[in-house]
Amino acid sequence: MLREDCTPRVHTLRLLAVVAGHKAAATILLLLCPVLFPAMFTPLARANLFQTWDTGAYLDIAARGYRSREACAFYPLWPACIKVGSWLLGGRAAVASYVLANLFSLGGLLLFHRLVWEREGPSTADVSALLLLLYPGAAFFCVPYSESLFFLLLMACLLCVRRRACVGAAVAAALLPLTRATGIFVLPLIVWELFRNRAPLRQYVICVAPLAGYAAYFGIMRWCTGSAMAGFQAQRLYPAQPSIANILDVTGFLHCFIGFGWMHDYLHSFIDRFVFVAFLLTLFWIARLDIGYYVYAMLAGLLPALSNSLMSFTRFSTLVFPLFIVWGMAMKRGWCMPFVLLLFFGVQVMFLLLHVSGVWAG
Repeated sequence: MLREDCTPRVHTLRLLAVVAGHKAAATILLLLCPVLFPAMFTPLARANLFQTWDTGAYLDIAARGYRSREACAFYPLWPACIKVGSWLLGGRAAVASYVLANLFSLGGLLLFHRLVWEREGPSTADVSALLLLLYPGAAFFCVPYSESLFFLLLMACLLCVRRRACVGAAVAAALLPLTRATGIFVLPLIVWELFRNRAPLRQYVICVAPLAGYAAYFGIMRWCTGSAMAGFQAQRLYPAQPSIANILDVTGFLHCFIGFGWMHDYLHSFIDRFVFVAFLLTLFWIARLDIGYYVYAMLAGLLPALSNSLMSFTRFSTLVFPLFIVWGMAMKRGWCMPFVLLLFFGVQVMFLLLHVSGVWAG
């Protein structure tokens, strides 16, 4: 950590260097892992290198649009960004997707650091940002998934609300539901921030933005597929079959929770369950920190866990940013922080290797 009396500019530059170094190391690992770990790569994995799992789906949507039912499960803004990036890079969509994902997540981490700095001070901001950077689910900040774009927009929205930059906040809030389904959950957080900061009534017009963004999502899906509900219908094609009905099925969720195995797969991962327990234990402290953060954490953390039967929860929890603030406050002077960071980084590297080799990672 840096000294408390360092200027925000110094902290930002130091964090920029750390994040850039981490991303450079992750990129080198991804490029060299077929050479370093050849046993992990089947001929099929080598043929689809850097286009595994959701990455391939996003690249396909960027190139051809919503041509399959399975593709409809993915939200449109990230593929649109890849499409624009590929134009700028001479049609190299895969390269553009990796570059954009890493640039967006770098920007999101810097904005997150500033958000925490202004609220909790530099030491908490430094530790919280490091925890998030090395968190296992943050492996997906290094590959072309929608988490990077979503996190950047979320942090930009919250900082703009705090600074009463209404236009910036409204634009970011409108784009969030076009990136991921959980984007609509920024609405109560915006309302709380406006209320807590005693914003004038006219600024509450920002609250219309996420609703307008969600309406735009349905319009885009209607235009591209012929059905506004195509995205929800496509969820049935995936292993967890996420739905609102799953949220209400408490008994089914408990059976799912205890039905784990000592592996990391779609529906039985002990890692996802461990992270979920850590999430539940942290909720009390998030509520003590900020009631708006608590509501967001419940919506963005608990509802996806219930609806998706804990599938990919480690990845989804990366976007529950209050977790990392509370953990940063708890660990900034604790002896356990180096061990936690080392554990996080080790699992993150494992996730990156699994993902690029075509094995399920989240």
